[in-house]
Amino acid sequence: GVRITGLPAIWTIAACTGDVIAMTPPRTGPKQRGLYDWYRVLQHEYTHTVTLDQTDYRIPHWFTEGAAVAMEPGLRDYQMSQLLADALHDEELFTLGNITWGFVRPKKPTDRALAYAQAHWMIEYITHAYGHDAVLKMLALHRKGTPDVKTILEVTGQSEENFMSGFKAWANKQVEQWGLIRRTDDQEIAQKLQEAAQSKRVNAKFAAELMKEHPEHPAALRIAAQVMMDDEPSKAKTAVQRYAAAVPIDPWSQKALYQIAELQEDEEGAIAALAVLDRSEVSNGQWSHRLAELYRKRGEFALAGTAITRALHRDPYSAPYRELAAAIFIQAKDLPTAAHHVRALTMIEPDRSIHLTRLAAIYAMMGDKAKSKAAAEAARKLDPKAPVDRFLN
Repeated sequence: GVRITGLPAIWTIAACTGDVIAMTPPRTGPKQRGLYDWYRVLQHEYTHTVTLDQTDYRIPHWFTEGAAVAMEPGLRDYQMSQLLADALHDEELFTLGNITWGFVRPKKPTDRALAYAQAHWMIEYITHAYGHDAVLKMLALHRKGTPDVKTILEVTGQSEENFMSGFKAWANKQVEQWGLIRRTDDQEIAQKLQEAAQSKRVNAKFAAELMKEHPEHPAALRIAAQVMMDDEPSKAKTAVQRYAAAVPIDPWSQKALYQIAELQEDEEGAIAALAVLDRSEVSNGQWSHRLAELYRKRGEFALAGTAITRALHRDPYSAPYRELAAAIFIQAKDLPTAAHHVRALTMIEPDRSIHLTRLAAIYAMMGDKAKSKAAAEAARKLDPKAPVDRFLN
């Protein structure tokens, strides 16, 4: 935090000042920020480099952040979707005039996250309603120093009030598609769920009663699916799919479908669920790691290599991920990439001679005797019994 922002105890993953991008290591442990998708973050920060240059540093804060989030690969995080839906329903979305303050002077703990999410949402709306060229025109106007409201008027033909009205109308349709629209029986169901949880009677009978009274409500569908998963997961697929159709952006249903597919030894179903989970994951490599294992089992090494690379984007210091990556790329006959991952292992676990032994073997397969011998000598130095004799001659 001190290195990036100058503020102690303020964990900032990354920052861009134009031609300089600073990032904290994506790793766990004492005094570490934790895991995150460094590849996704790097694309976000590099977008700032581009938009700051295109506008001669005159771009509004919300616009540069919205454009940067828009360039991140993957789906919107479920929590961000919920945050946007709640802000829309509660009429707590920012205006053009105050959205920048959500970044620099947040009044509530959720303000900064909401500012990022809403800025991206507004970029999506502009692109949907007026085309991608509208975004480019806005960049050109901001370079001239044109203020926000005038820029919106010139590009869209809408006043600030009309622009925000159109944005909110579009946003409501988005929230409806997400399955997060508010319903008249929300509070009634919430009360029933709270009482059932307190009395520990969230069971099949309760789920059936809730479904009878509220047959189309997402919360009832979720409870019915969850109870089925707890009681008879092998028979829960239909119930889970009904909830998935009602709230397609909730990753819970894909996790449940993956669990069902594993129980039924359904590789295609498992891969389909994992692919969705992988696209919405921002900090953990578990889904792409499992995808890599399944693709490798099927002999689809190119797909396995892509999947394990995504896992390493989220957890580059994971030794098990690196070992799997090396094995996959050896099977894919991509020895230079395999060697790269084993070299990484020698740094992640420098006290294990096995990594240097494997590196010596890979270099030997590549025909590089000098590097093979050097790796073998390093292995022998760590462990006098390391099996590297054949690489030392």
